[in-house]
Amino acid sequence: MSQTPQTTDQARLSEILNRPKEAPATVTHVIRPQAERVWVRPDVQPDESRGGIIIPDDAKDKIVTIYGTIIAVGRKCVDSHVGDHVVYNKWMGLDVEHKGETLRAIYETELLGYDEEAAPVSPTTSTT
Repeated sequence: MSQTPQTTDQARLSEILNRPKEAPATVTHVIRPQAERVWVRPDVQPDESRGGIIIPDDAKDKIVTIYGTIIAVGRKCVDSHVGDHVVYNKWMGLDVEHKGETLRAIYETELLGYDEEAAPVSPTTSTT
């Protein structure tokens, strides 16, 4: 006696549902920003000025421009490239937590400028 298509489908479904569960594969992936957005890693703000004057914490809160390094760009970005050192406004974009570090997602048009002579700097580290 041959099986009807319905019982064959039921048998396949039962087989699929009763399979032993496999451990999820670990995949290393990179998240790319959408469209005209860039991801910026903020640079560490110095504790003293170039002239050697120590900057108090109250004055650091008043700084509105921040320097950072672009670590990812969206497909529609025209002028920005990974590794560019940029200047942006403190209140622009969104903070994004990715792999334990805080990045800033900013539209390319919100960047204030590019620092073409910047030396590489260390990323911001959280103290929490």
